[in-house]
Amino acid sequence: MTTLYERLGGADAINAVVEGMYQKIFTDEDLIDFFRKTDKPRQLEMQRQFLTYAFGGSSEWHGKSMKESHRGRGITTDDFNKVAGHVVSTMKELSVPQELIDEVVAILLTLVDDCVDEE
Repeated sequence: MTTLYERLGGADAINAVVEGMYQKIFTDEDLIDFFRKTDKPRQLEMQRQFLTYAFGGSSEWHGKSMKESHRGRGITTDDFNKVAGHVVSTMKELSVPQELIDEVVAILLTLVDDCVDEE
């Protein structure tokens, strides 16, 4: 059985998704404050590595846990959903089949509790 990573198109596809989603995120007035002090090239690289891992392209993740990297940032469910929306819209622009987008969304939804920091 092939991994989601492979079915999406491997490294080239992940790179395209990450570039596209961050073009949207970095210009989204509701999200930009989370990234004003972020080393943007490093952020993109970490996201590439994480999505490669999350989608089955690597068996190891060497970065911080999602909970650790998002703790204390004040991320709301709405913020999380906006980021997820940018992922989905980027994938649609890249003509990713809907069934693969659905698999990606299912994976993203497993991260909500680790990323959202609202009481």
